[in-house]
Amino acid sequence: MGAFVKEAITFGALLIAKTHVNSIFEKKGHEFVDVGVNLFDEEDKDFVMNINLIPI
Repeated sequence: MGAFVKEAITFGALLIAKTHVNSIFEKKGHEFVDVGVNLFDEEDKDFVMNINLIPI
């Protein structure tokens, strides 16, 4: 999965975040949620980046 950014995002730029739950699982008595976040530029709707998070 490769992507590139044409130019840097400026400080204060408005972004749209779309999230999805990849999985929910338990490990050693703790519940984890694997979440994917896709960020898009609000102005031109271009894809900016993908972030995968596993918060407890």
